[in-house]
Amino acid sequence: MTSQIGQVDARYLSPETPKPYDTNQPLIVRSNKITSYLKSYPFTKLPYPQPNQKTTEGSFMFKFSGNRLFQSVYPLNAMVSTNCTELNDQKMVKLPASDVNTFIELIEENYRVHFYVDGLPTGEEFTTDDGNNTYILLGSPVGFSKVIDGQKRYFLYNHLNFNIEYKSLDKNNNTLPPYYVTKVTIEPRSINQERCADKINPLELVKDEENKMLWTYGQSIRYSNTPWEDRWNVYYPHSAAIEWSSTAIAFFITALECALLGLIMYRIFKNDSIGFVRLGESGWKSIYADVFRSPNNFMTFSVIIGVGMQIAVASFVLMVFDVAGLLSIANPGSFELATVLIFAFCGLFSGYASMRTYIMLGGSRKRHNAILNAYLVPFVIMILLFISRIQLWSNDYLYQPSASEVIFVLSMWLFLSCPLSLLSSYFVNSWPPAEYPFRPNHIPRMIPKAKWYANHYFHSLVFGFLPFAVIYAQINFIVGPMFYGFHVNNSYDLCIAFILLVINVLVLNMLISYYQLSREDYNWWWRSIIGPSCTSIYIFIFLLIYGMPLATSGTRFYYFMFCLMVSVMSAFFFSSIGFLGNLWFIKRIYSTLHFD
Repeated sequence: MTSQIGQVDARYLSPETPKPYDTNQPLIVRSNKITSYLKSYPFTKLPYPQPNQKTTEGSFMFKFSGNRLFQSVYPLNAMVSTNCTELNDQKMVKLPASDVNTFIELIEENYRVHFYVDGLPTGEEFTTDDGNNTYILLGSPVGFSKVIDGQKRYFLYNHLNFNIEYKSLDKNNNTLPPYYVTKVTIEPRSINQERCADKINPLELVKDEENKMLWTYGQSIRYSNTPWEDRWNVYYPHSAAIEWSSTAIAFFITALECALLGLIMYRIFKNDSIGFVRLGESGWKSIYADVFRSPNNFMTFSVIIGVGMQIAVASFVLMVFDVAGLLSIANPGSFELATVLIFAFCGLFSGYASMRTYIMLGGSRKRHNAILNAYLVPFVIMILLFISRIQLWSNDYLYQPSASEVIFVLSMWLFLSCPLSLLSSYFVNSWPPAEYPFRPNHIPRMIPKAKWYANHYFHSLVFGFLPFAVIYAQINFIVGPMFYGFHVNNSYDLCIAFILLVINVLVLNMLISYYQLSREDYNWWWRSIIGPSCTSIYIFIFLLIYGMPLATSGTRFYYFMFCLMVSVMSAFFFSSIGFLGNLWFIKRIYSTLHFD
């Protein structure tokens, strides 16, 4: 038995261990929350039957994801099947008019109720469009509405039927105890009844009128062949057709750009004679003595590179963890906690990249660079995060950060990220600067004027859509669960799209820089970090168009700030990798030049 339990699926690793149940043993049932798109309230603040003690449960990681667990009033027992049971043996209860109006409002705004049974989030089971797989839509609706005789009427789901599947570890007989819960779904029903045995009409709610009702529940059992370690698979329907089509398009875009860059590199390196610089020769060769001239404001320049590198490395590590199955729904809160910890540890790369860039550009105020890189931009990001959460605090949403969570995030920044950034800056501040193939002249060369359509920033804005097209479908899969409560098994596809996105940003930036240098414009430094960031503009616009209609009153400011933060962070990310790729490319092509 132990060996079977230890076989854990590498895709959805979970710290939980299987809990065996005997027949009629109480199941671990917890109420969680009620959600509608971005709105989320604790279950205990709603007019549902509540336990006597409303204490919160769950680990710090679980609470860090904006979740709370509460004692549930549904007394479910393992391997027991009941058709209809009155909740806590209660009789008909009177629902005040205020509670009736609350339920009508919840039904109107499509709220869903969430529970946990044996650590599994409950939901409704549906079949995918191709009919080959089933998936669970998290939560169950509060009720439903129907237009009858031209009037909209509301009906409350006062009966919940828990469908629970069990798996026995006995290889010969799946019906022998102990049992392990492998799947839990809910079928909500609306029943207007005086006794549990009666099933008459749906329970209708009328605004501003009190109502008498009865809360009931039922449970059905099924035997399952699904191993305990695979019980999370049903939460991740795999939309292969959509993902493979988007991946194919991404591959085509990337291959086209790489082919064009390869052609340019072939023409540069195919013959040594092409590398001679002759008098009067025009194009990128003629500006060899100006192309490595340091840009203006290289203090700000290096800080941008440092912060972007921290985000880039953290994103890569998070991607590895996601592919390994460590950040799935099997570990609620793991993604949020891992993001904070990994980002803090990656401050080590931030200080290194910023200081190396600053020294390379000829900077001498190294202490100022180290302090600004460690504190300025992260501080601004923390302020924006705090501002975005104001609406959550004011509306008392469930996923508002608690005091302990705020202290934790601040501590990770002040006592981990900043010291690591300063430490890495200190170790590299005495290193010699990177060498260039050519030293710049003292007098800068005149740059030919270009028409508006030849402007390199304009090119970056137009062609910045291509990297967005690569990651478009994956953004859709990432943002969708925020509103609809479904999950998609796309970690492999997301990893592929992430790699293709990085290649696109690098190659596209190199192509635009080559065109810029060919026009004898050597001011490529700032364009190499502003140009790639144009892709984040398309991300920002898409997020607004996708989610703003769904972000109803009370969450629109929060969602706007979320879109802004994602776009700003992605802009830093694109800028850093775009510049480093450009620096390598330009050094490489100019290293081929030698004088006749």
